[in-house]
Amino acid sequence: MKTFITKYPVAAFIILTFGISFLIGFPLKLFILNQLFRGQELGLNYYSKIFIVFGPALAAIIVTAVTSGKAGITALIGQLKPNPKHLIWWLALPVAGTLLTVLAFIPQGVTAPEMIRLAKTGDFF
Repeated sequence: MKTFITKYPVAAFIILTFGISFLIGFPLKLFILNQLFRGQELGLNYYSKIFIVFGPALAAIIVTAVTSGKAGITALIGQLKPNPKHLIWWLALPVAGTLLTVLAFIPQGVTAPEMIRLAKTGDFF
């Protein structure tokens, strides 16, 4: 396995991603976690999907550990640190997302008080 990962890191990443997400995460969600979190919105919508969502990240860590060792993992984790020169995007993206959402409600005839009520309650359906 180590030889395959070293020789074909991209293919190994893809195989591990699908393996973790669909062979481990999906059955775990369907048969165990859905039953465990029955009736809990946060559990069903977030916790039960944890292996499915984080499959690519776990695969990246595994492939990096095999191909580059501890130094590679340190470098990979170090890339998660936000760069201060990109701070404007950390502020602009949530504002733009909120603005676009509000603009999408306007053609549907949703008024400002209704949007505020929907944002507070989360009752969109």
